[in-house]
Amino acid sequence: WLFTIMADVCCGWGCCCRPPGSFCSLQLLAGAALDAVLPGLTARLAAQLLASPSYELRWLTGVAGKDALVWFVTDPGADMRQLMKTIPSLTPDQVNQLLEIRGLLALGMLQRCLLKRHNVDYGINR
Repeated sequence: WLFTIMADVCCGWGCCCRPPGSFCSLQLLAGAALDAVLPGLTARLAAQLLASPSYELRWLTGVAGKDALVWFVTDPGADMRQLMKTIPSLTPDQVNQLLEIRGLLALGMLQRCLLKRHNVDYGINR
């Protein structure tokens, strides 16, 4: 699901249309501009995930309470107990998948992975 959205973003800019299966080399640049658009990006990624989930996440299509799912995977302060009250039919495997998605979106791991290399400053060496 992530690569589908990123491909839409990349091909919309005309920067990196590549063969299927290849990564478009998209990188995020840290700063105020990224901080301003990041909440909207995570919400869009979550909405796209629910609209067209991958094969492994196909169970998302039949789940009631999609608003609660979006809230859980995009809000770092979300409580798993509240989600389980809203959607009690979640299996342990489904909970684990939601926790993985939450780590990527709400807790900033996707942002971290798409930034340039960890602790590397590409500016002038002072």
